[in-house]
Amino acid sequence: VSQSRYFVYGDWIVLVEGLKDRDALAGIYPNVVATMTAGAGSMMRQILLTLTNRFVLLYDADDSGKKAYWRDKKFFEENGCEVKFGRHPDGVKDTGTIADLLYAGDDFNREFIEMYYKMELYNITGSMEVRR
Repeated sequence: VSQSRYFVYGDWIVLVEGLKDRDALAGIYPNVVATMTAGAGSMMRQILLTLTNRFVLLYDADDSGKKAYWRDKKFFEENGCEVKFGRHPDGVKDTGTIADLLYAGDDFNREFIEMYYKMELYNITGSMEVRR
């Protein structure tokens, strides 16, 4: 739930694979859900359909993440949802990299990657809810 208002049907949800990915991105965007694997399972997809009809799929930049993207994109679009592909900066595997850089004390690269994701999500969602 954002600080300025409550989540309502039609708001964007960003789907990521793992808890570290979710926790790292939650500081940037309020509506992030971890699928806990490469893509959402059938039960999770059904539950997500009750929450919104707009999804940003920001799965890992590997083969499993790409396959999950196409599978979930097809499912959500067949169910009348708007689906966007979230991109990672070059050489970045997932949003959990933000946490890795924080723990390593690499503030320069962490801040760059955070700004990249802020702009990516703002460009996709058009939402000012992206956290500053």
